[in-house]
Amino acid sequence: MVKYLKQDALQEVDRFGDSLEGVSDSTKVALEGFFNLSDGVSKSLSEMHITSSRVTQEMATDLVGKYEGMNKQIVEGLNTRHIQEMDSMKNFFLNSSVLTGEEEAKILEKKQQTHDKEIELEEYKKKRITEILQLAADENRALTEREYEVINNINQQAQDQAVKVLSASEMEQKIIMVRLKETASIVSAQQAAEVVKNSAMQRDKSVKEVNAQYDETVAQIIRMRDETGVISAEQADKLIAEAKKQRDESVKYAENMHKDIVSEAKKQAGEHAQTVDWETGEILSKWAVFKNKMKQTFEETNKAISDKWNQMKTDTANKTIEILTATKSKFDEIKTAITKPIEDARDKVKNVIDSITGFFSNMKLKIPEISLPKLPKFNLTGSFSLSPPSVPKIDVSWNAQGGIFNKPTIFGTANAGLQGVGEAGAEAILPLNRKTFAGIGKGIAEYLNFSGQQIQTENYYFNFKVDKMVGDEADVKSFSNQIANTLKRERGMRR
Repeated sequence: MVKYLKQDALQEVDRFGDSLEGVSDSTKVALEGFFNLSDGVSKSLSEMHITSSRVTQEMATDLVGKYEGMNKQIVEGLNTRHIQEMDSMKNFFLNSSVLTGEEEAKILEKKQQTHDKEIELEEYKKKRITEILQLAADENRALTEREYEVINNINQQAQDQAVKVLSASEMEQKIIMVRLKETASIVSAQQAAEVVKNSAMQRDKSVKEVNAQYDETVAQIIRMRDETGVISAEQADKLIAEAKKQRDESVKYAENMHKDIVSEAKKQAGEHAQTVDWETGEILSKWAVFKNKMKQTFEETNKAISDKWNQMKTDTANKTIEILTATKSKFDEIKTAITKPIEDARDKVKNVIDSITGFFSNMKLKIPEISLPKLPKFNLTGSFSLSPPSVPKIDVSWNAQGGIFNKPTIFGTANAGLQGVGEAGAEAILPLNRKTFAGIGKGIAEYLNFSGQQIQTENYYFNFKVDKMVGDEADVKSFSNQIANTLKRERGMRR
């Protein structure tokens, strides 16, 4: 088992091994040389195609020479078979009288014409390959995709034709053709792997040469700077930087070229791509292929589980959002069902109020003045309280006899609206009677400097228009002054 697992995953193709029973030794020998040439053409062609190499004259000559060798074997095989078949047919006709001699001659003629066309076709194929390769070499370019397909198809047709004409029997033809189909992909993968191996070797060789060239160039620059003094330090730095740039570009080019070759080789290997280490081009062991397959399966399974888990989380989150959205939508519907009738009613009331307001907005109404009798002065004492329970008390003060107000007090008047007293100090209210006017008269006398003099009594009659009640001391003095001034004027007129 261990020995088996150590074997290469791609075994060398043995088209005529012991396992291939039913094929004669003569057929194996005849085809062995042909397949060596054909495999050489396939390998060179694959390498040219995968690496996109320019066709040189040497490469063209080599491929044309190999195909000419293949073509020669096919033509010889066709001629040998034709001679054998013609001899066999003629002998049959000699012992048969079914057909006339003319009919037999026509059959033999047609068979010769068929043979001649086969030889002509093989010559055309050889000529076509030669033209394609020589044109590419003359133009110093790689084969186009179409040119590669043409040569590859001709090579494949040559293999099939060789099996037909070089096999000893039809049964051998069928056995070998089945074997060729079974091994074709393996041969192709092996050729692809060989190309990659050569590419990796060429890449490593190029990188090694580039690094060696870089080291030599830098050493020479340093000698020119330090030993001979031909260049300055600044010039040396620039030259070293340029050398490093050229080296890096060359290495990058080699790496990219190898990557492109690997990419094309994988395509050619097809189903056998996993059997090759594409970094080195080496064929992997069966054990290495098994491990890589298990690793790939594990990674794919892990990724599938991870993707599924992430999808489940995403689906759960989306479903939660849907539920919340649906719930919110339902609550919004309930809210709307409750609030909309209220809002509609509010809007209707507002519209009615707005209509009434609009109706009265342009109307001008005059409120009649109402004359009220003299009102008493109301006093509010106390306050509202729950602990202990209490309520304010309202007292009514009637000031017919007058009164003195020691703190600010508001009361209503018949003609002057609300009036305030006591806001700037003590103020008095005087009743309009004889006693009050006597006091006023005394004040007038003092103002007229009659104090201590004999006053002659005279009768004076005055008409006064009182616009407001006597409010404060200033009002009393003003009222007294008016009377006094009037008396002075009257006395002066009488003198």
